[in-house]
Amino acid sequence: MMRSMFAGVSGIKAHQTRMDVIGNNLANVNTTGFKFSRVTFKDMLNQTVRGGTAPTATGTGGINPAQVGLGVLVAGIDTIHDQGNLQATGKPTDMAIQGNGFFVLNNGQTTSYSRDGSFDINANGVLINPSNGYRVQGWQAVNGAVDTSAPVGDITIPIGSRMVAQATSNVYLVGNLNADAEIGTRGSISRSDYYLAGVAQASTYLISLFDDTSTANPLSLSSGDSIALHWNDGSSHDSTFTVSSTVTLGDFASWLSGQMGANVTVSVTSSGAIQITNNGSTAITSLSITVSGNTVFNNVFDDISSTLAASGGTDSSAAMERAATSSDSLFDLTTSQGNSLGLVTGDVIYISAFKGGIALSTLSGVVGTDFSTLGELAEYVEDVFGITSSANGVSIDSLGRMLVEADIGSGNAFSNISIVAKNSAGTTERNYFNAVNNFSTVQTATGESATLSMTVYDSLGVEHRVTMIFTRTAANTWAWNADCADDVFEGRNISGGMQTIEFLSNGSYNTSTGNLSIDLDNGASSPLQITPNMSMFTQFSGDSSISLRQQDGYPMGILEKFAIGAGGDITGIYSNGLTDLIGKIALATFSNPGGLLKEGDNLYKQSMTSGVAQVGEPGTGGRGTISNGVLEMSNVDLAREFTDMIITQRGFQASSRIISTSDELLQELVNLKR
Repeated sequence: MMRSMFAGVSGIKAHQTRMDVIGNNLANVNTTGFKFSRVTFKDMLNQTVRGGTAPTATGTGGINPAQVGLGVLVAGIDTIHDQGNLQATGKPTDMAIQGNGFFVLNNGQTTSYSRDGSFDINANGVLINPSNGYRVQGWQAVNGAVDTSAPVGDITIPIGSRMVAQATSNVYLVGNLNADAEIGTRGSISRSDYYLAGVAQASTYLISLFDDTSTANPLSLSSGDSIALHWNDGSSHDSTFTVSSTVTLGDFASWLSGQMGANVTVSVTSSGAIQITNNGSTAITSLSITVSGNTVFNNVFDDISSTLAASGGTDSSAAMERAATSSDSLFDLTTSQGNSLGLVTGDVIYISAFKGGIALSTLSGVVGTDFSTLGELAEYVEDVFGITSSANGVSIDSLGRMLVEADIGSGNAFSNISIVAKNSAGTTERNYFNAVNNFSTVQTATGESATLSMTVYDSLGVEHRVTMIFTRTAANTWAWNADCADDVFEGRNISGGMQTIEFLSNGSYNTSTGNLSIDLDNGASSPLQITPNMSMFTQFSGDSSISLRQQDGYPMGILEKFAIGAGGDITGIYSNGLTDLIGKIALATFSNPGGLLKEGDNLYKQSMTSGVAQVGEPGTGGRGTISNGVLEMSNVDLAREFTDMIITQRGFQASSRIISTSDELLQELVNLKR
């Protein structure tokens, strides 16, 4: 039999194998992560017809060996792991490797490797390959950290899981406070109308007296005023009484009696008037009690006749009323027109204002529960307004007016103060009470302020709005205070009074004092303690501009989506706007990836020739990086494959021609017998 025929047969077999590989490559041209294969040939054993000889000393040059090849064999079928192009899919669980790594997959029994990153999340939140159920391997994060030295395992992405709330404990502030700002020396003062408490009594201070007309007017006595007394009982007498803030109407009556002698009796009547009785035997004439330039006072005492007859002649001043004091019950008070305030137990008083031009939220208290006296109401209003300085606050003056004296600075100045009462159902207004609380500004504030509003969170994730106000008080020194607009249980002020922040002469931060403490009654940990960090403040000439850079509290959040970084980090994105590390995907590399065994389903198995899998983090050890929302396409090149197909076809045809030609030669040999 001719050797050429067997050589042709080997060529046909070899090229058929090559065509099989090309066909498989073309069939997988759209297979995700597929790596094409190539076939290499080698010649078969050669038959030596004549051996070669070496050159001789006589001059022959030597003879080469003569060998006849016996055909071709498949030398190898190699998998070429060149990078495939990336195709965007937009699906967050789709991934592609840029580099030499492989995804690590496990089915619970064996570990396989793949370049196919078309993953999904199963019903249990586990990241899997949905085409075969293999689970993607990596490391699960614990408390936001991943230990890549630990063995790899399944990765769970718990969509819909909750991030627990965290209370704010630190706030970090940045900005500049104007070095040219006006220095503050006083706060604004607002004043209500008069609260009255009925007829004057002997214990009523002179400076707190009103006349008893249809619209009561203050007698307008002040410390240091002089009350002139003149009378004639046969001889002319003049005396002067000096008013002070602690002198009562009873004190004044006793003075009158002492001045006019033992025969004159002076008392305070039940109607609130001064009554003078002449018990002497001589008439009193030209009697007058006056204050220079004080019309209201003089009108009241003009009611006492200038002549009192001897032996019992008597007369009284006009009746007087007294201003309310802090200890007077709200239920007993009247307006200056004599109308009862109309408050009853259970009425609700709503308190609001603008502070530094910013509206404060309206807060309320219940009459008879939160306050019953005028002084208690003033204290409640002070808490609601968050006034911090002990020298200021809300008080009742000598004429029964509520004074609201703010902390220094324009940022603490009050305007549009509203204190109104309604019945418990909120359907009926107490108009007389509301009319008294018609506040007017009697002193404006000085001092330029800078204001910062920020949101903080308690341990339940409830938001609380905090306002911080900074006012320049001296060169390189600012005072600051803070209030919580939605909390009044222990007062709106949460900074513990006026605090300070000081700067160096070069405008940089030096020191600061004070923390924030919010008392809560909503079940959260109380008080909410917050440390403000102001070390990034500066003080340079220019507009003040301050802001919150960062705070470490947050509300409860729900895991809504996730993102995967180049390093394999799986970051959860929560409904509260925060992110948290969920896990990290592992990649593997091999010393000889061409030695991996294909097992279908786009999977590879480790083999003796591939080397041991080197599992680690993406982006390290030559493992490549991960792209999210894309898939790696097959690296099959159609032009190359079709070219190889033509070459293979020609090789196959040539081998078949060897067989047919050899057959014809054999036929001729057989025909020699004829």
